[in-house]
Parts: sequence; structure tokens; C-alpha cells
Amino acid sequence: MTTNKVTWYFEPCDATTNSRIASLGDDVEECPDTCCIDWQGKPRKANLWRASESKASFICNSKKSRGLFFILYKQEGDGDIKQISTHRPINEQKENLFKHKVPIVRRRKTLIKGSSLLRRQQRKSKKISAN
Repeated sequence: MTTNKVTWYFEPCDATTNSRIASLGDDVEECPDTCCIDWQGKPRKANLWRASESKASFICNSKKSRGLFFILYKQEGDGDIKQISTHRPINEQKENLFKHKVPIVRRRKTLIKGSSLLRRQQRKSKKISAN
């Protein structure tokens, strides 16, 4: 079984991230106007940075500490460059992506003998049974 070579690409969302990725050295290479596929499956062109496996893991691990904002893309072998990060443009984030809301599960409070909550619940059950 052969494994495909994986190539990682970054699309900086601001100028600071762009300059920080550019300053990482020879392991990153600029790829202007590269055709890629966004999170909706639509093709588009973007200015990407190609990074080696070690630099890609370094960039992803230092995202918070260095204040980096980017969109991550992945290419397996000679396939398409596909967006894999969850970051979406702000105007597309407003759309509801889910058809239904996930219900919030509320935990019942444990009833302690002699507590006011237990007494209140006992009073409610007496009223219901009396009717």
C-alpha cells in the first residue's frame, strides 16, 4: 500500500500573519493565484504559502501564541487543494449550517435529604396527586 504525499498550504487572513509565515525561511514557498477548493466545495483562487510537514505543524501549534490567523489547505498527492480548517469568511459565518438546533441537556440536581429543593418537589407531587 502506497501512501500519498501530503502538501500543506496556508492562506493568511491578515498582513501580520503573511509577514510571519514569509519570515519562516526556506521551508515555506509563496504560491500566488493558486486554484483551490473552499469549505463549500467551490473552486477559487487564493494567495497561498506551501509549507513542509515540519513547518506546517510548527505554524499550527503556534497559532495562538503568535496570533496567527490563516485558513489551512491540504493536498494529497496530485489531487485538489482542499480547505480543511473550520475558519470561514465572516459574511459566510452568518448562515445557519445546521437544519435543526441541538437540544441542551440539563442535568437534574441531586436531592439531598432535608433540602428545600426536596421539600418543594414533595409539595408539588402532593398537589398533583390531590387533584
